[in-house]
Amino acid sequence: MSENGMGISRRGFVAGAGATALGVGLAGGIVGCAPGTEKESEHTAGVEKTAYDPKAGEWIPTTCNMCFNNCSIKAHVIDGVVVELTGNPDSSIGRGHICGKGASGIMQLYDPNRITKPLKRTNPKKGFDEDPGWEEISWDEAYGLVDERMKAAIERSGPHAVTGMSMVASQIGSLVRHTALGVIYGNAEGSCSDICGAGVHQIEYLFTGTGNARPDYVNCNYVVQFGTNAGTATRHGYNMTVEPFAERRKNGLRHVVFDPHMGAAGEKADLWVPIRPGTDAAAALAIAYVLVHEENLIDIEFLANRTNGPSLVDLDTKRIVFDEKTGHSLYMDSDGEAKPYDRCSAPQLEGTFEVDGRQCSTGFTLYKEHLKTYTPEYQESITTVPAATIRQVAKELGEAACIGQTTEIDGVTLPYRPAAVDAFSGITRHKHAFHSCWAVFSLNNLIGSTNSVGGFCGFDPICNGWADDNPTMSWRPGLWEPEGLIDCAGLLLAFPNSYYKRCTKAITRLRPWA
Repeated sequence: MSENGMGISRRGFVAGAGATALGVGLAGGIVGCAPGTEKESEHTAGVEKTAYDPKAGEWIPTTCNMCFNNCSIKAHVIDGVVVELTGNPDSSIGRGHICGKGASGIMQLYDPNRITKPLKRTNPKKGFDEDPGWEEISWDEAYGLVDERMKAAIERSGPHAVTGMSMVASQIGSLVRHTALGVIYGNAEGSCSDICGAGVHQIEYLFTGTGNARPDYVNCNYVVQFGTNAGTATRHGYNMTVEPFAERRKNGLRHVVFDPHMGAAGEKADLWVPIRPGTDAAAALAIAYVLVHEENLIDIEFLANRTNGPSLVDLDTKRIVFDEKTGHSLYMDSDGEAKPYDRCSAPQLEGTFEVDGRQCSTGFTLYKEHLKTYTPEYQESITTVPAATIRQVAKELGEAACIGQTTEIDGVTLPYRPAAVDAFSGITRHKHAFHSCWAVFSLNNLIGSTNSVGGFCGFDPICNGWADDNPTMSWRPGLWEPEGLIDCAGLLLAFPNSYYKRCTKAITRLRPWA
């Protein structure tokens, strides 16, 4: 919509600005970090005089594609040419702002070296000294080749034999590809992960049911971050989280950052904790030790009813014990009888019992015993973090969680746990990422903040489908029946799949315990 109220159709914009502009997404702007509105004073303040009339042309809503945040922006189009880009104040995705990287997108749009047509490799030989022999082909030929190769691969190995790669560099491209593979070929697993989230996304699948999670910034009062600048400088959804995070900071949210260097998050934090690179797991386990063994600041109800902490584990095999009839994991009920989890009225979180001649302990009992090694003093020589700092953070985190309290939202009473522990690149792009992330995010389970109001919540958990109610492209969190656990669902795994099923199949095949 232009400043004088004139509109333009999507088709008209494509014709005017060029179909290829929308093919990769319009991006950026030339005003830097100024908020975008359609008022002349905000568009032109501090900007040198341009060769175009700022009142001419039209403003077209579109999407930035310079990073995976994909903020909503507006393109100022005059005579079919994009001359200016601003944030879109009508959208919560960006909240009317545009960043410096987005500002450079207009150069990408009109880069004379930009590839605008499909290219086909004609030289089958690979190598640094080999000329690929790229030649332009038509879109019809390109689609035909892709379709032919896709169908051949699926015929050989099934619909899940196809993958793709674009992820961080082009999130929109990734999601469009997911959708296309699901709708056309029955495959929506077209993602070949790069180093981005090898640990963090996997643990978020297990704990929240989605591959992405973040603190509930609007309701949170205490945030601990390990190796991430989320809400201050980077991370997906940055322009959507920075404002509510800043508002909560202004209203009293306490911010603690574990990071080897004082980056943007550490600089703005209430407490910056320097830590030796790659040792975050030791610090997290020491915080868990204090919560469990010293302060007793843990959410017993959450651990007993919303985790597999009560699962009985055979002390000889170290495997969870399952009921032979139902195939469900066994819990010890308050009446002293081992029962399938879905028949257990009062699961016992701790204890060692004899079940059918086998000595068994609950999973939480073994976890609690395991933590005894990781005292604040033990971790100090590993991480360089003073033991007193670990105790301070653990006590603050546990007390801020308001364990036992509830709140009401839209007439529904829900657990209120306004504290969260978050992590990202600093630990997930390091060695032992899976185990480090596991140790860090387990803290949210201990205080009961996982998927709780004010806590650490998964996002994009539900989709009702886009094309003719296509079942392949609709999803919601499921249930892993053998243990009653929330099963993965989410935009990056846009297929009714099961994370636990995949893990179980792999483990059963390898049988590492045999």
